[in-house]
Amino acid sequence: MVSTEPRAIIDSILSQIGIRRVISVDDKYTLFPDVADVLGHLQALPIAELEALLGSFPGVFSRDAEIMSERVRAFWMTETEDSKQAFLAKIALSSLADGAQVAADAAAVESLPMLFQSWQFKAMGLSKWRASADTVFQESTTQKTMVLFDEDFSDQGGSQTEGLTLVKQTLAATSEEQVICCLLSHKYHVATIHDEWRRVCDQNAFPEHRVIIIPKELLIDNPADFAALIKLASVSQHYAILRDRIQEVFTASLKVATDRIRLLNLYDLDQIVFVSSNREGVWEPDTMLRLMGIFQQKETRTQAIRDATIRSASESIRRISGISTPISSPPSSALWEILHLENYEDDGLLNELHKPTDLGDIYERQGGRRYILIVPQCDLMVRTKGGFRGSDSDTVKEGVLAEVVEGEPKKSLGWKLEFYDSTRSVFVDFKRTFSAKLFCLDLCALNSDGSAKFHLDDPLPPLLTPAWAKRQKVIKKQLEQMIGTYRYINPSAKQKGEVSRHMTKASNEMTLTGVLDPDAGSIVMNFKRVGRLLPPRSTALLKAYGEFLNRDAFEHPFIQ
Repeated sequence: MVSTEPRAIIDSILSQIGIRRVISVDDKYTLFPDVADVLGHLQALPIAELEALLGSFPGVFSRDAEIMSERVRAFWMTETEDSKQAFLAKIALSSLADGAQVAADAAAVESLPMLFQSWQFKAMGLSKWRASADTVFQESTTQKTMVLFDEDFSDQGGSQTEGLTLVKQTLAATSEEQVICCLLSHKYHVATIHDEWRRVCDQNAFPEHRVIIIPKELLIDNPADFAALIKLASVSQHYAILRDRIQEVFTASLKVATDRIRLLNLYDLDQIVFVSSNREGVWEPDTMLRLMGIFQQKETRTQAIRDATIRSASESIRRISGISTPISSPPSSALWEILHLENYEDDGLLNELHKPTDLGDIYERQGGRRYILIVPQCDLMVRTKGGFRGSDSDTVKEGVLAEVVEGEPKKSLGWKLEFYDSTRSVFVDFKRTFSAKLFCLDLCALNSDGSAKFHLDDPLPPLLTPAWAKRQKVIKKQLEQMIGTYRYINPSAKQKGEVSRHMTKASNEMTLTGVLDPDAGSIVMNFKRVGRLLPPRSTALLKAYGEFLNRDAFEHPFIQ
């Protein structure tokens, strides 16, 4: 059974990375006071409180003041520094104010020797570290060392950021194979630890893989989290090696992919990039990028698998990462942002690049309600030949829009949009669907802000693909026909608004409607495109909707 005790976790981690000793440098490690000062401090404490405090030190406490004084003198003469330090920590806790900073510092004094007792643990004040640093650096060539620096050394004549200077000096004097530094301070907190870590490293030019921030509060509230951050400190250098080497392999594979494309003869290249793209209505540079990606992905994986540095770093991380470290600190917001980026395209570049209407497009109606497009991708492809979704005309003219809702629909008749919103659970409700005219949805692809509008005099957007340049002409012709019909109806002033709504409605439910202005030659709808669910999740959504439509139906039962 895997242990979840902090000390056992730390022992497992440090043994995996070859740490031989741990040093804590803190201004709470002071020079030992004279025994007379200790006795004077004890005499000021109530006898009942003394009995509770000194119960963990056998043979020291006595209700007789003279006997206890002799015992304390003997203790001070014979015991180790660790024992005397623990004794001082006990009596200091009784006289100091009950504040978070004091409690954290006292907890460090008491907890660290126990957590690291298997690792030649040494506690040093500022002056002792300054006198011993060069020796520590020299010894670390054969004894890999982890050093825990406090940040504020004002109690021993240093500055409030003295620890940052000590870290810089240590990094400059040692290599990552010798020393790992931790900044153990009450200035940092679990809730913001990821951002604080990045900020401190950026401001002080610390390599992130050699310095990690650890809040002292963890030594009181959750030593298991303290162990988890020690684990991060332990794997950080291996992650740096893995990241840098993967980047080198990725760059090298790009050159190989480029060379592979250069070896293709012009006939094959033309068939792949232009002939096939023109047939399907795909922008030719997209096909070139796809070809480049095929070659690069294969080469990247081949080189990565064969690379000894990547394999070694991966194995080292796997060994340490496999040690169970339950941690309650929240992940960085960057993690959710990456997952969102992998699965969604937000409205910015999606609309600025005039990307064609596609499966997973998300639309927002005025008022805030949102809908997602569920149509097979092949049905939505616009062909270069005439700008139609078909050879000579639009064979598909409508698509299904399903409402995006907060909370899971009843009877699980929906599909969760994972990583769509970081603050709430969002679902596609399969019971709230309607058919919408693709003509109306296509208007969004023609506008850089994603709005569903069009004017007969609008210039051709320069970033449209050839197929969609022809699509714009088809849309223009359809708008001209709508305007012609409107003028043929010739509604009265009272009827104009209602006729305009009915002629521009994207669906029978009148959910998406617009305003038709025949004099201006324009149409303006009440929605815009605000994002896109990307494959493979968009295709998973299409499959889930198909299964919803094909669900079984039974006769109602005669009994409940």
